[in-house]
Amino acid sequence: GNDTVANMVAGDSQTITAGQNGTVNTMSGGKQDISSGGTGTVSTMSGGGLTISSGGNGTVSTMSAGWQEIYDGGTGTVSTMLAKYGYQGINGGTGTVNVMSSGAQYVNGGTGTVSTMSVGGQDISGGVGIIAVMSGGEQTISSGGAGTVSAMSGGTQIISNGTGAVSTMSGGSQAISSGGTGTVSTMSGGIQAISSGGTGTVSIMNDGRQFIDDGGAGTVDIMSGGEQEIYNGTGIIGTMSNGAQGIRSGGTGTISTMSDGMQRLSSGGTGTVSTMSGGIQNIYYGGTGIIGTMHNGSQIIGGAAFDAIGTIDTMSGGQQMIARGGTGTLSVMYVDGVQSILNGGTGTVSTMSGGVQFVSSNGVATIRHL
Repeated sequence: GNDTVANMVAGDSQTITAGQNGTVNTMSGGKQDISSGGTGTVSTMSGGGLTISSGGNGTVSTMSAGWQEIYDGGTGTVSTMLAKYGYQGINGGTGTVNVMSSGAQYVNGGTGTVSTMSVGGQDISGGVGIIAVMSGGEQTISSGGAGTVSAMSGGTQIISNGTGAVSTMSGGSQAISSGGTGTVSTMSGGIQAISSGGTGTVSIMNDGRQFIDDGGAGTVDIMSGGEQEIYNGTGIIGTMSNGAQGIRSGGTGTISTMSDGMQRLSSGGTGTVSTMSGGIQNIYYGGTGIIGTMHNGSQIIGGAAFDAIGTIDTMSGGQQMIARGGTGTLSVMYVDGVQSILNGGTGTVSTMSGGVQFVSSNGVATIRHL
């Protein structure tokens, strides 16, 4: 167990027990078996493998092929993983890959960490996986697993029936499907894609995209840039100071507070802005838009499209512009509010306590109470 093996080939073995320290310089086959209290090292591995049991500790300096299997209570490290034929399997223990430029880490229970990933994969099912820096490769989360990427500039985090988080995203993608939950803390680029049964959140979006499709649900807490696109799903933006929310194909979107940016509605999409102090709600064919309270900004309805519908509950400033094929309603208009009805548009003000209603040729206008 305390021996140093210069060259281990198929059929060879080394067993390391408590208090022993064994080394293999070059392994192209065979097996190193490390049990409680033992420590094993393989300098260069191109085949063969390590088995690490509870209380054992094993290290592979360079792995181009072969395997390292870690069981409950064991600890294993691969310093550099180079080729797709190598892997680290974690079954209730703790495993680390310092540099992964190919290969795989499988987490089936326990905790797996990849310090730097440029190519390769971390597959998590029932355990916890961490990638510190990801510029490529994949982190796949399923079966109740949990995965975290601290800094993502490329690569993909795939979540199905698990939980995934990206702390900082400047590129790459997070894909969330049935039963998956994904979070991006700060997004300055990249994509969060949410499909059927998935739930996604971006805390702060400065740039990048959140796509919501086929029954998915997405939230952006604070948006100062970037885009949330909703197709037959549900999207929420807490505060928008810039950027865009696009809703279509039966999607539903809400913006709590808008000071700038745009909400675009078409093809059966429904959008709500609770409070607007700036920005634009643009309603195209088949879209429905609602603004609770408008202090400033614009609601634009219709144009070259038909069946566009817009509603504003209370307007104290800003403008509702209704073009051909659009229908607009203002429940209460105060001073500094404007409703402009262009050729082919239809507009109604239920109660006018101030403001202006402009009507162009062939526009249809109604004021119920002055």
